Amino acid sequence: MPRKKLASAQEFQEVKYQEVLGYRDALLKPGARKVLRGNMQRLVADFDECKRLLEFLGSHTRSEIRTVLTPDERLIARACRGVRIRVDDLQRLARLNRERADFLSGKRVTPPEGADLADLLRFLSRLANPVQPKARTLKAEFIEAFNYREEGQSSGKVVTAAELAKKFMRNAYNKNQESTIRSMQAGLRRVERERKRKRSKG
Repeated sequence: MPRKKLASAQEFQEVKYQEVLGYRDALLKPGARKVLRGNMQRLVADFDECKRLLEFLGSHTRSEIRTVLTPDERLIARACRGVRIRVDDLQRLARLNRERADFLSGKRVTPPEGADLADLLRFLSRLANPVQPKARTLKAEFIEAFNYREEGQSSGKVVTAAELAKKFMRNAYNKNQESTIRSMQAGLRRVERERKRKRSKG
């Protein structure tokens, strides 16, 4: 097999000269400062997410990590339902995912081309530190209606959702009776579930 021709010192010198010129001209562009600030913000975000993931790795066992980061197939299926994607695009996505994983594990030195590492790190960080959903605020009219119904039942009186909707949601009831009754029924169920949850905790 013939030996590959080596570049001359002059050729190498020319490439390095053009490299410096390229940086100079790029930095003189009007948008250079904006790009540099954006890159700096992304690097800070990468650092913060890497730090958060390191803290997660240090505070959980391998078994816990495996449990937290194992995807729910039903949720994945629901999220992918109706998605249209070409086979070649899907293959590129699968390859990019493998390259990202190789980069995070140390098998790959540089991040794959086209990969947004910050987005990947934020996604993993969200999985590792799930935000607890906020408790739904119960509307005052549902609480009042629930209490009114409870008082009626304690004295042997049956109070229907229609009566409660008419009494506690009069304006909405006058506009759309069926919708308001359904809303009242759902609201009563939420209040009941919340009461049961508090009793089980207490």
